[in-house]
Amino acid sequence: MKKLMKWLCCVLALSLIAPALAEMPADGSADVPAGEAARTILLYAIGSNLETDNGFLTGNLMQILNADIAPDIRFVVMTGGSEAWQTPAEVLEGAEAIGRDANNQIWLCSGRNGENAEDGHGKMTLLTDTPKALSSVSMAQADTLLGFVDYAAEKFPAKAYDLILWDHGGGPQYGFGVDDLHDPEQMMSVGAMARALKSSAVGRFDTINFDACLMASAEIAAALSECADYLIFSPETEPGYGQEYSAWLNALSAEPEASSLQLCHWVVDAFGAFYSDEQSPGHGLSATLTAVDCANFKSRLLPLLTELAATMNREMTRIGGNRKLNFYDELKATDFAYPYGSWGLYDLGGLLNALGVNRFEIDNTPDPQALSNAYTDLSGRLSAILSDQDGSEDDVIYFYASSGSEQPVTSKVFMVRDENGGLVNPPSLWPTGLSLFYLPTDARDTLDYMSAVAEMFAASGDEATLAMLREFSVATVRNLLICLCGQTVDRLLEDGEKTVSYRDVWDSWTEKKELNQAEIDLFKQQKNLDADITGMRASLWDEYISLLVDFLNSYGGSDAETWLALVASQQSIEAVSTGRTRAKAVDRDGDGQTDAYRISVPSPMTLIRDVSMNMEIPPFKPRDEIDQLLFGENICLAKIHGFPALEGFLGAINHNFDSLDAGLQELYGSDSTAYDLVTARDSWYELIDPQGGHHIVSVGEVDYANDTELKIPVCLALTEKDEDGEPKTRMGYLLYRDGHFIAFKDSDEREPLLPLTSPVFSGATVTMSQMVPLDFLGIIVPLFVEISEPFTLPEQPGEEWGAKLTMTKLADIADLKNGGFTEKAVITDLYGYEHAIDAVLRQADAEAAQGELLSSLEGAQVTLEGVFDPENLDYPEITVILAGKTLKEYEDYEVAYERTPDGGWEMLIYGIGDIIGWQAVPLEDA
Repeated sequence: MKKLMKWLCCVLALSLIAPALAEMPADGSADVPAGEAARTILLYAIGSNLETDNGFLTGNLMQILNADIAPDIRFVVMTGGSEAWQTPAEVLEGAEAIGRDANNQIWLCSGRNGENAEDGHGKMTLLTDTPKALSSVSMAQADTLLGFVDYAAEKFPAKAYDLILWDHGGGPQYGFGVDDLHDPEQMMSVGAMARALKSSAVGRFDTINFDACLMASAEIAAALSECADYLIFSPETEPGYGQEYSAWLNALSAEPEASSLQLCHWVVDAFGAFYSDEQSPGHGLSATLTAVDCANFKSRLLPLLTELAATMNREMTRIGGNRKLNFYDELKATDFAYPYGSWGLYDLGGLLNALGVNRFEIDNTPDPQALSNAYTDLSGRLSAILSDQDGSEDDVIYFYASSGSEQPVTSKVFMVRDENGGLVNPPSLWPTGLSLFYLPTDARDTLDYMSAVAEMFAASGDEATLAMLREFSVATVRNLLICLCGQTVDRLLEDGEKTVSYRDVWDSWTEKKELNQAEIDLFKQQKNLDADITGMRASLWDEYISLLVDFLNSYGGSDAETWLALVASQQSIEAVSTGRTRAKAVDRDGDGQTDAYRISVPSPMTLIRDVSMNMEIPPFKPRDEIDQLLFGENICLAKIHGFPALEGFLGAINHNFDSLDAGLQELYGSDSTAYDLVTARDSWYELIDPQGGHHIVSVGEVDYANDTELKIPVCLALTEKDEDGEPKTRMGYLLYRDGHFIAFKDSDEREPLLPLTSPVFSGATVTMSQMVPLDFLGIIVPLFVEISEPFTLPEQPGEEWGAKLTMTKLADIADLKNGGFTEKAVITDLYGYEHAIDAVLRQADAEAAQGELLSSLEGAQVTLEGVFDPENLDYPEITVILAGKTLKEYEDYEVAYERTPDGGWEMLIYGIGDIIGWQAVPLEDA
């Protein structure tokens, strides 16, 4: 890891010299039109498993060949990196199949027009004078890309050059491209790519287009803005269908001299048309595509991004009016932002909105009622650019998001600012087109990011880009050190320490610990080692923390360990106390049974990230020693998230912001926090298969405030056989949204979504499973364990596999043969540390057994008599009956009247004392 982090101190030694061009073979090359073209389009197509397993690249190639390609446009394709190709031989000239004569090949594409009109499709003609050195090297290497660009630029000169990069994408951390014929773990870093493209014969492209996942990040835009006039890329994990090529090629062929900006609009519009068409196989999937004007990005957005990062660094080190370091708004912002993938990438617009609304530092704000902070003005200026609110013609981005990209908001008091800076409460989150690697608490993600940024930094010659990368890197390191320090403080306090200082933290970080035998065996298994590593010892300080501290000392503008001493002291005072946490059982529906818990934590919401419960069941099959080592005694069926008790009530008055501001003061400014945590004892999810079989399912993360989106782990045994004659397998998730199964997501995050009608699922055997992420010494391995009897899909699986999801009691599910389940509840604090509160819930259960349950107004029957006439002070009489008992106003509940967004009125009835919860009752005027 030291090699990963020694960055900005030296320029990485990276040789990117293009391979020498081999002599032209005696058999010559395909006929090439002479003269300078209007455009030469280069498609760098690494097929990888996307082509091998599903033929996704072939699908896009056929779109190209089925389009018109004007005589003044050259479309050159380099193929490679796939173990098998599904492109039909009838469209190939000069070879019987792609990849048969060489791993990598270069082709010239013609369209269905011209001499191909009668065939109804174009041709891919193999170019036989290509450099021999390119034929067998990895396409995930930057020098291979450079060799292709230089060859195509010399062979096909043009007024404009466009580059399309097709394959897996890994965002700013991991870059682009997986070549399955070489090292599948090696991807082309963005820094190496930038260095190669700038040194190529083209130098600067008119457009660079990534038909790949997760590449539309602000960091990548900054790094590659020196290489292109426009960038086209997706911030999201793209569906396997990728982009749509026919429509924009047809438009370009009709106007070969069209501007590059117009080409960007055509590409994004074609993408949008494909994923919005109800007849398209991509309809309903989450799909986004962004085009960025690099000049406008650098002149308008980049300086403000640098200012944003500088503000983060200032705020995380500033001692405020409350005499505390205030890093809470920064660390909590991801709770209110649109996430992309799982590598710490968040939507830039969402982060700006989250940062611009002060929720967690209201005791350090001159005017807390305004809910503004150091980010509010900056957030507005950045958001205005992202959405082109000034109405200018020089948009920084041109963007499309499919309807499947919508993410309903779970928090009832989720707020952002509108274009005028006012507070609004949107019903859902939408992407805005660019991502940002934002302050993750995961050390591995951060270290990978820092290594990648080091390469970008070394490859850049632009001062504005360097300033932005430097500021964000400092902010990222600060955040990680805050979280690492907080986790260590928590652990030391759990171990019995009364107070913790930075010296205690440092001692813990520098302590060398010896691995036990189980850890050694697992490490050797994962690393495929035969050596004896008994006695292996390691300390976090030596591994990477010292490098983070050294980095801050060099670039952070302050003494890192003095600052950490303040951080540790504050964290020690504020640490979450499970010893003072209390819980009460709640009867939500009036049946006398525990349906939820009201949990009272003696800490402000500032310090709490989540209150949750793991539902665990016994294993479906007997465990061997390895299974017990990897999975423990039980299987985690789901993680159920609680929600702040006041959120629902405050959400009901979100249209009245005077009331909401006061409510938020109570919610976020209180020294204690109440959470409602629902149990799942009375009901659970069950899948009914096409044959009528019943199966228990694992549903991962469950938020009962928003349970319409689920990820259900499954293992698939396909009918296709591997080289040993065994069925090929796929592990991943059934995605369930709004009452329907919509797609399959592979456990490999780089894989695109697959529609459930894909032929790959024909006749497959499906086993409901549970995924366990194994994290050992920084290695994350997704492991799947069976929890159900398997079932078989039909030869032509339907759109939802013929399956449906239902709710039933756990005790009635046939697959739960061993019976029983356990609940393990935790409070996850701001730093990611988990505090167990099982004992607190068991005490609540004991009290419930003695009849001490809280009742909830959720299950109450409310009737009104009389009219509502606020002008004459006429109000209806209220009767509230709960579990057969008539409740008393002011003793069991209170009432408030609020305007609704449509101008009407509603009555809010909220519980007090031993009655909790609330109801909103619409009112009619007299």
